[in-house]
Amino acid sequence: MLRKGKPPYPLRQAIMEILQEEAQRRAEQRGLQSQVKEGVEEVVEEVAMSSAHLFNMIKSRYPDVSSSEFNKALMELELRGFINVETVEKDLKNITARIKVRVKPI
Repeated sequence: MLRKGKPPYPLRQAIMEILQEEAQRRAEQRGLQSQVKEGVEEVVEEVAMSSAHLFNMIKSRYPDVSSSEFNKALMELELRGFINVETVEKDLKNITARIKVRVKPI
């Protein structure tokens, strides 16, 4: 869904939403529901993606976001302990996060 301008809330929240969506998608792909014990509704899913891929996902939703704003939001999230950022190359970073995902027990 393309939205004009910048997110109506902090960019770091938009980044966390994308990571949450990716964690949910991956959990569903892996069929995580079949592995969950009865009564458990949340599991932790690890999500990893490149900064370039994450930036492209942000830009597809919010075209006016600059790379400096994106990098600042990544730094804030890393300092707060929500994500880990590992430098792979000069302009390429690997972003990892451990996200709680809601699942339906069988």
